Amino acid sequence: MLDSDYKKAIASLAFIKVNWDRYRYDYIDLFLPFIATLFVKNKYEFVEELPDEIKRLTKDFKNEFGLEIPYHPMITILNRARKRGLIKKEQQKFFPTEKIYEYDFTDKAQEQSRKYEKIIDFLIKFSQEKYNKKIDRKTAEEAILDYLKHHDLDILFAGYRNSVLPEVGKISNENIFIFCKFVEHSYKKEPEIFSSFLDIVIGHILANVILYSDEFNNFASPKLRNLNLYLDTRFIFRLLGIEEEVIQSAYLELLKELKEEQVNLFIFHHTYDEILGILKGCEYWIENPAYDPSKASLACKFFKAKGYKQSNIRLFINQLDRKLKKYGINVIDSPEPSKDTIYQIDEAKLNKVIVETYKSYNPGFEELEKTFTIQKDIQSISSIYKLRKGNKPLNVKQAKYIFITTNTALACAVKDFEKQEFENNFYVPACVTDTFIGTLIWLRNPKKVEIINTKKSLLMFILP
Repeated sequence: MLDSDYKKAIASLAFIKVNWDRYRYDYIDLFLPFIATLFVKNKYEFVEELPDEIKRLTKDFKNEFGLEIPYHPMITILNRARKRGLIKKEQQKFFPTEKIYEYDFTDKAQEQSRKYEKIIDFLIKFSQEKYNKKIDRKTAEEAILDYLKHHDLDILFAGYRNSVLPEVGKISNENIFIFCKFVEHSYKKEPEIFSSFLDIVIGHILANVILYSDEFNNFASPKLRNLNLYLDTRFIFRLLGIEEEVIQSAYLELLKELKEEQVNLFIFHHTYDEILGILKGCEYWIENPAYDPSKASLACKFFKAKGYKQSNIRLFINQLDRKLKKYGINVIDSPEPSKDTIYQIDEAKLNKVIVETYKSYNPGFEELEKTFTIQKDIQSISSIYKLRKGNKPLNVKQAKYIFITTNTALACAVKDFEKQEFENNFYVPACVTDTFIGTLIWLRNPKKVEIINTKKSLLMFILP
């Protein structure tokens, strides 16, 4: 196998994607070749179903493949291996069977190693030729892992938040910039390199899902028909094209998939008012001599960069209702404050958790500047709890109502609030990320995963 934990982890992610392409089973089955290879290579006679023995197995797994699989997900993998006949269980011991050799991928790992080495070689060459910056292999590996870890919580916010990936040192802003440009260049000019990198990105998504253990099946199994999704302001802006074109393309693709799943799409009226307020602010400031880019909204900066005038933004505002209707997004009032008060959450406590979470993500976070936005988000989330009427849904179908945000920190804060406020059972949070709901759909439609993720993975490098 490969030498460093970084190399092992990246190659393992690529191999997870290979398994996905080959078998099209669910995400648990993707790990069977790994457990088979571990049994064969380490010549296990048996593994006892005892905490210390399973922990030893997880340690061996990390040493061999570079991925950190915790205790409970490892039990899930072992039980699936038993179900598939790779191992058998007798007297609380897991014994390998002859079938385990069919899944051993020791020889196949070399192909992924070569693809991985090619990505690293190309990144080093790109950095030198394009930016006259010499980076070594370790730095290149760290740049890839840093990017992947940066997006861990897009999936993991609702459950176990430790990454499957090894820790990396702090990456300089210059190296992050170079890596992002490398991915953009590969997407446009080097399709083979980009395809290999995309395998790693998709493998990372699938690897993160295993951390939910069996709980993710509760999320993903039911059909999504008639699920009611309430979208946040930035989701709408991205649909409308108020960011880069590739971002709009990715969100339009996700919207299409949501409609095919027959979900119902809404924005609360207060979200609509927020959207309208931001757009009218853009109209006011776009040609104002006192315009200050340091204080401008992202939308206003976008319009300014595109050369929009007041008349252009006024037309944009006038077309808003028509575009929402075209996308099948309905504007709906939030529940009345005086009704269903038994389901009213402690909004002050939620506000406190959100602010604390934002500050933990960004020590320079300015609470006063974001007070209005936070209050709108709290209003949306509080409305979801009222609509659920105390229901603690185990899957998205039971949830009926979910707020979709592009803000991972907000989703984390809501989940932390739920842990503090309610019993600590696992259920679908009131607020989930757009990436999370997209992943649910992608895993239910394996043939579509690569098409959607090509756009999704690219836009991740462009988003602030």
